[in-house]
Amino acid sequence: TDLIPLSKNGDDIVTQYPMETLEQLGLLKMDFLGLRYLTIIDRACRLIEEQGVSIDIENIPLDDEATYQLLCKGETHGIFQLESDGMRKLLRNLVPDCFEDLIAVLALYRPGPLGSGMHTLYCDRKHGREKVEYLDPSLKSILHMTNGVILYQEQVMKIAHDLAGFSMNDADSLRKAMGKKKIELMEKYRDQFVEGAETHSNIQPKISKAVFEQIEQFAKYGFNKSHSTAYALISYRTAYLKANHGEAFLAAVMSCYISAVEQMVTYLDECKRLGIEVLPPHVNQSSKTYSLQDGKIVYGLVALKGVGEKAIEAIVQQREKKGPFKSLFDLTSRVEPELVNKMVLEQLISAGAFEGLGPSRSALHAAVKDAIEEGKRVHAERRAGQLSLFAADSAPTVQESWPDVPPWSDSETLSREKKSLGFYLSGHPLERIETEIEPLRTHLISQLTTKQDQKMVTLATMVSKIRKVKTRRGETMAVLTVEDRSGSIEAVVFPKTFKTSSEFLEMDQVLIIQGTAEISDDQEGGLSGSQIRVNRILPLELASEQVAKQIGIQFPSDIDESMLFQTKEILHRHPGKLPVTLIFDQHGPDSWRIPCGSRLLTSATQELIEELRELLGPKAIRLEIAQPEETT
Repeated sequence: TDLIPLSKNGDDIVTQYPMETLEQLGLLKMDFLGLRYLTIIDRACRLIEEQGVSIDIENIPLDDEATYQLLCKGETHGIFQLESDGMRKLLRNLVPDCFEDLIAVLALYRPGPLGSGMHTLYCDRKHGREKVEYLDPSLKSILHMTNGVILYQEQVMKIAHDLAGFSMNDADSLRKAMGKKKIELMEKYRDQFVEGAETHSNIQPKISKAVFEQIEQFAKYGFNKSHSTAYALISYRTAYLKANHGEAFLAAVMSCYISAVEQMVTYLDECKRLGIEVLPPHVNQSSKTYSLQDGKIVYGLVALKGVGEKAIEAIVQQREKKGPFKSLFDLTSRVEPELVNKMVLEQLISAGAFEGLGPSRSALHAAVKDAIEEGKRVHAERRAGQLSLFAADSAPTVQESWPDVPPWSDSETLSREKKSLGFYLSGHPLERIETEIEPLRTHLISQLTTKQDQKMVTLATMVSKIRKVKTRRGETMAVLTVEDRSGSIEAVVFPKTFKTSSEFLEMDQVLIIQGTAEISDDQEGGLSGSQIRVNRILPLELASEQVAKQIGIQFPSDIDESMLFQTKEILHRHPGKLPVTLIFDQHGPDSWRIPCGSRLLTSATQELIEELRELLGPKAIRLEIAQPEETT
């Protein structure tokens, strides 16, 4: 108030000078960041303690073996700052074995160090693939923890202070000049450094000039170590929780990412990979957010679309007060009618939250209106009884009636589940035809990383969204959202491809999509901003015949002579142009692969594939997929 003009921005008091001017006036600028992961850590610790296990997250050991094993394998989905594909690759290359390595990882994974190759140099020196050398022995005490690489701004300052006698203020000014590439100021400090190194440390000008050039080279990529250390501590704590208390940690992560569908799918897949069971939402088991029950994660009710927090709180409160709900009608008669309206109940039913509390989901859904009316009647009688002195001891009875309606099909059940949750929880529709589509794809969507960027891929997907647009020339193209059991991605269908495939573009249609992957490195670990530039689209029933360029036939370990003759007979009944390879894996890694040559060519028709699977098992077919030429 004495130095600068102030003004009000809403309820906030702000300065009328920019931050650079404030610093020149001697004022201190501080950033306060709100981090989602501080909430995740807190929630995870609470869940752990609810299971009767005490944890002091502030004092966990920084040398936990399980934590470093997780980091070295790059199994860092859900870990603060370490989720992206590039970061996981760096962790696997670095193989961190101490906390100092984790600090370095966060400083290395930035555009500057990555672009200059500093991350590769650091890893090579750590593992002895490149020798660590110092221009002067006095640098070893400063740089030995970073394998001779100047990685941190604090190292620049310490070199200037210890070798050249800079004051800490001048050393900090040198750091700023290098970071902001102020050429004239850096030349001034170069002379000061060379002179100071000779008088202060008896270092010859030839060596000190080389040291300054090395500082100059690395300092423009230098990071603030204190910042990196603070972040590394949060990264380590989340990794420690995942490695040692996976159920609690992933429950906490999912509680904080409820509205982020792609992340939720990733974390549910991670639960599956780790063998952690996720129970679907249920009115008698679920809390507001994700919780734990007998080592399993229970889905939180707040994740359901269209179900407000007040309704959830009322359901949980009533359950804790008077015990589990016996049925849909029991719930509507106990929870205030204005809180559990038609939409709330339908969403709960679609998500499976009344499983075991009545007939089929379709009957529960059809009974919603009657249940609401019955609930209103019971509440009205209860209030009347409380007002009447004579009826005070009588409790209203609940009348239940269930409509006789056919049950939903599996596909409708899954479709309604997805609408209520945002994704498939109990299973994806494509899982039912996994044996059919597995040979037809090169990747699952979740397997698309920066390694596949600008490369041709083939995906087996289901259409979940269609948006048609007109080009400047007036031609029609489409942007699809397609998904498989691992995730979803946008597929851009340009006019030429659209003309040949528009008849296949329908909601929930299973399509084999071939095209060029355009994958961005999303820091959150998802595929936001990524897409497929589509070259060819085929419906499932035509795909195997048109995308295969070679067919492999896998024989079971208990093969007999009859199977061979029957296979030969099936292949002769389906002649074509595809080469055939017979695969015998009963000898483990020494499998036999016998190409049949031009004497036996076949066609990968659906009939052929079904006959071979019936004879040899569901995994009998392996297809080598032909990629189309890229078009625009």
